[in-house]
Amino acid sequence: MQEIRRKNWAGQRLFVGLDLHKKNWVATVRSRDLHLKTFTVPSGEEAFWKTLNHQFPGAQFIVAYEAGCFGYHIAEYINNNGGKAVIFPPHRIPTPPGVFVKTD
Repeated sequence: MQEIRRKNWAGQRLFVGLDLHKKNWVATVRSRDLHLKTFTVPSGEEAFWKTLNHQFPGAQFIVAYEAGCFGYHIAEYINNNGGKAVIFPPHRIPTPPGVFVKTD
């Protein structure tokens, strides 16, 4: 898959799906029509936010993640630093058949 590279993302709205795990977080970044990048960062909102802003400087981020044991502090951090966070209840996130339940 080809990555889209730009130096300035000012004014672009990007959508980020965040999969939270104990040791690492996996983020997938999309524009309205394209998959832009998937990356892994060590767990923590500061590392995630720094990486996101470094990769896509000037972009407006809407970040979504599943409600669970990680709580609301991640959403508060994102919202307080210029992004918009959306927390989804687990039953609203589609999963393919046979996908196991996370244990970490």
